[in-house]
Amino acid sequence: ACDEERARACLGAYAAARGQGDDRAARAAHAGFHFALYEASGSRWLVRLIRPAWENSERYRALSLKSRGFPDRQHEHERILAACVRHDPEAAAAELRRHLALTANLVARQMGSSDLFPER
Repeated sequence: ACDEERARACLGAYAAARGQGDDRAARAAHAGFHFALYEASGSRWLVRLIRPAWENSERYRALSLKSRGFPDRQHEHERILAACVRHDPEAAAAELRRHLALTANLVARQMGSSDLFPER
């Protein structure tokens, strides 16, 4: 499947898993979505750089799911994908940054801290 189809399939699997309360499948689909986009870059170096950071942050990512509704997460992912499909790197980077910053801030709040990143 092309990168867009793969990413969309992962978003569908993410929605289905969240709806069924299957956190393990949801995490796998979530990772599949993001890595479909990262791998679309064609840069093995980029994927090798991101993977350890992704894996090390997975334990914290679960905290953000407790404090944020699923529709919001899904809309963020759809905006990221739409920017990628349009081949708009500035918009894709801005959407991804926003998505990551919101997640980091939610995790920080869950751990009793203040926001780490200002909202833009």
